This record gives sequence, structure tokens and C-alpha cells, in this order.
Amino acid sequence: MIFETEGKKAHIEITQVKKDKASRSHIKAMEIQSRLYYAVKSFNKYNTPMFIVIDKEWKKVDWLLREINFLEENGSKILFTDFKEGWAKTVRNEILTTLKEAPASFKTGINS
Repeated sequence: MIFETEGKKAHIEITQVKKDKASRSHIKAMEIQSRLYYAVKSFNKYNTPMFIVIDKEWKKVDWLLREINFLEENGSKILFTDFKEGWAKTVRNEILTTLKEAPASFKTGINS
């Protein structure tokens, strides 16, 4: 999905994959890892930032938390949510805030 506001674009990936085990090699963890890969690829190839919306239970997983700085350096940000009523509005507001505060290279999507 592409999110656009005031001429700024970002890709949004939403997944409700539930955390099962903390192991990086577990199948559900691999699903999350594939989304992280495509987020970084999107930014590097198209200069379009990506937001990955995932279940808040993933916030407890050490290997994922260690990747947050790398992802943000590469135009990708993980947003944790509970997927309960109102989650979409909360995520939208966080995306808008991030795009407003981000450096120019993060704000401008091209070729998307």
C-alpha cells in the first residue's frame, strides 16, 4: 500500500503475524524478516520509505529490536500495534509525524 500526503510518499506493509517463538529461524519470524528485507530494498531502490506495521508482541523479541536502528538508517520503520479498535488512526498519526520530522532523503518518494 502507498501512503501519500503533501507530496510525500511511503510504502506501508501491514501484517498480523503473531509471535510464536523468539527464534529468528522460526517460520513466523522468517515472515517478519522477509518484510524487513523488502522494506530496505524499497528504500534503496526507489528512495521511498517503508513502514512495517506488526503486532506489539514482536516488541519483546531481541533479534528484532537489534535491527531497528539499521532499518531506520535504511528508510524503514517498524510500528508496533495491538490491532484493536483505533489502531489504524494511531498508526496513521505516527506515520504523519515521522514523515514531517524525517530528513529530506526520507521524505521524498520517487518512482513508486
